[in-house]
Amino acid sequence: MKRTIGILCALAISLPALRSASAQVITGTPGSASATMTIDGKQLPAPPPKFEGVIKEDAKDSKPYWPPQLVPPKARRTCCSS
Repeated sequence: MKRTIGILCALAISLPALRSASAQVITGTPGSASATMTIDGKQLPAPPPKFEGVIKEDAKDSKPYWPPQLVPPKARRTCCSS
């Protein structure tokens, strides 16, 4: 019984995180300066993106990473034109 409750609690905690992760859409090459990310707007401010670069002692051994710029979602047509 305790194990079942533990599993249900773990699912309840992880489901919102899975839902919010799928709502983000990245266009362009992730990590490049031109990448953009669209969010659904249910969580403002947007959660900070994970740093994907590599920091080494020498700059030549490091890998740069730019977080995607946030852009609004494209407008949806809700009505027919008259």
